[in-house]
Amino acid sequence: MSRKFLPIVLLSLFFPFAAGAQTLPLSRAEVEQALNEADGRLQQLLDRELEGLFERLDLSVDDGQPVFHFTEQDIVLQDGCDSRSVLEQVEGTITLRDSSRAALRVVSFAEPLSLRFSLNADLLSTGRIAQEWGIGNERHCARYADYDFDFDATGNLLVTFEVTVTPRIEYLEEGIKYTPIPSVHARIEHSSYRVDVDDKAFASLIRKKIDRLIQPYLEPAAAEQFSLRLEQRFRQAILDAWGAEYVIFRMPELDRQRLEEMVADLEQRLEDEAFDPDDYLGEIYYLLLSGNGDLWDTLLNDTVLCQQADKLMAGMPVEPLYRREGDACVAVDPQKASAGSYYADLSCRQVVDYSPVDLKSYCAALNGSEDPSADLLLAGGVSPWSLSPATRLDIGVEPVGGNHQPFTARTIYKRAGECALEMRIYRRNLVGTNLEPLLMLHGGSWERRRNSLLGMESQISHYTEQGFVVFVPIYRLVGDTEGGPACNGVEGEQIVEDVTDALAWVRLHGAEYGAKPGPVALFGQSAGGHLALRLAVRQPDAISRLLLLYPATDFGDFLTRWRSGELGEEPEGLAALERFIGRPAAEIRPDDPVIERNSLPAVVAAQPERYPPMFIVHGSGDSLVPVSQSVRLCNALAGDPEQGPVEGVPLRIAEGRGRSYACDRRGSQLHVVTGAGHMLDSCLFSLLCPAGGLESQAVARGFLQAGRHWLKETGASGVTPPVAEGRWR
Repeated sequence: MSRKFLPIVLLSLFFPFAAGAQTLPLSRAEVEQALNEADGRLQQLLDRELEGLFERLDLSVDDGQPVFHFTEQDIVLQDGCDSRSVLEQVEGTITLRDSSRAALRVVSFAEPLSLRFSLNADLLSTGRIAQEWGIGNERHCARYADYDFDFDATGNLLVTFEVTVTPRIEYLEEGIKYTPIPSVHARIEHSSYRVDVDDKAFASLIRKKIDRLIQPYLEPAAAEQFSLRLEQRFRQAILDAWGAEYVIFRMPELDRQRLEEMVADLEQRLEDEAFDPDDYLGEIYYLLLSGNGDLWDTLLNDTVLCQQADKLMAGMPVEPLYRREGDACVAVDPQKASAGSYYADLSCRQVVDYSPVDLKSYCAALNGSEDPSADLLLAGGVSPWSLSPATRLDIGVEPVGGNHQPFTARTIYKRAGECALEMRIYRRNLVGTNLEPLLMLHGGSWERRRNSLLGMESQISHYTEQGFVVFVPIYRLVGDTEGGPACNGVEGEQIVEDVTDALAWVRLHGAEYGAKPGPVALFGQSAGGHLALRLAVRQPDAISRLLLLYPATDFGDFLTRWRSGELGEEPEGLAALERFIGRPAAEIRPDDPVIERNSLPAVVAAQPERYPPMFIVHGSGDSLVPVSQSVRLCNALAGDPEQGPVEGVPLRIAEGRGRSYACDRRGSQLHVVTGAGHMLDSCLFSLLCPAGGLESQAVARGFLQAGRHWLKETGASGVTPPVAEGRWR
């Protein structure tokens, strides 16, 4: 299942304040006035305040400020018995001749600022050269005279500076955090100088030698050194004026009516094709605080907004591809490579096809109205390897920046009438073999896939980094809101057939993508956890182990708790369950076959040793899939869903850190993140973190990391980490 309304957990001091950090409070009156203006946007208010801050910066460049200082000594200019010349010492400076004060003009809060200006500079260099004369050869040389003389070199240069300030914008509880990232590039446009030498007889020779000595200080590399020094000066100017390298615009609290009006206005503006989210940063901040999950889904599902995801992307290294250059096999950076054939290995033997995918194309496909596999059919059912932009999204409680971006390929694994279903394959590099196969099943309440698939894909690098080859199947949906009609509107049991066929495909074709033969590990989130458990019950011998995040496991228990009033009149998960079954919940009997097939703890409890070990992570505050679903599964692995290792644990555990249980003696475990909601592994814009506060997020990260190690260790040796039964961690 996936939730439409996510709880907003405000993170107190998510980013620590530096001593004396600049915090700019905006009053409610200022915000109200901005909203009541003709355009009715908060952007003008933010732009004005930011412009005032930049006006306070001292970005002056003073006359006489040294640009470069260089010194060299004991350089042999000419070496021979008959004549030997040594540059004993040379010192020089390049000094700015003009004074200038730069001013950065703010055009928009979210847009980069730029400035270009030129200054004149003077070159002054002095030095001393020692000359010796001799007779003989290299082995026997008799020196008969020596002579020292001085020289100086003077000239002028024109230096052009280009300053760019790129904003990094983050949403915090306190408000909107603005961090300017400066980049300065200096370029020497023109230079001329003359060399004066005391000894006229050697003037021509010495000029050539000194030319070669001074020229490196007039090259682009030297200009870049000055650029770095100017960047440091810029950062210091910000520190001096703001008290920190960033400023936080503290947003005032608004009443509920004003929030609802703002969100409604934003929803209306989204229908405008020219909508630019960078013009509505203030409104998006309040949207996050409002907890309006439906509108947030709209934001994420908008193609234009999807392209703004580059602000959430982490820098990640990529394993190289290779190509032949003559007799050599040279590395190629896939992030810069064009489409074509390359080699996967350093020996240039294994040919692979590669094609880059940009963010715009990815977003268009993600939010398109056609089935996601339509382009594969046109390409013959198989895609070249690529790098999916989604694998760089840093939107989980675990950062991905230290991982390698995995390669991605797509192929068709099943045809159901006019519907072609694709399999996506991910691996760290394209040469490994005997990799552990992992089948990952996305959530989405069985009716949607876009957001869940995006979130899952953003976390896949954690698994490929550990040596898994990951298979992600696209399955049909019970709803009709995403994709094309050929793959929508099916019954829930048809989805189970799809993932069953996906497992069969991985076992048959996995070796073609580097997977080792044998049982396959399963991973499932929410509705995907339910499907993974259905597979484990159907084909236990084909599965090595399961990692389940907040899984829906027990339809019967959910309906029983609903009918008793424990879950409220219309719990969030009820509509999703009805769509899977295809009937209203009120019409479903407890002994209905579809309920019995999907009340999986009872099935597992009958023969728990028959099923593969399971590692389960759930939030105690999950209002979409109650934690009781995982509690019953853990108990069932011990033989009785009603009582067992987690007997007596309340459904809403008090706020704390986390609790772990050993479900059986074969390594199965349940880990409860206290206070966490659904989708506890995701975290968007620092505010939308269902895991909870910083402490709960750290616990969730630890449980997720332990789950991946558990998958790998049990697959290799059957060894599982120890778990303290019923103890707080």
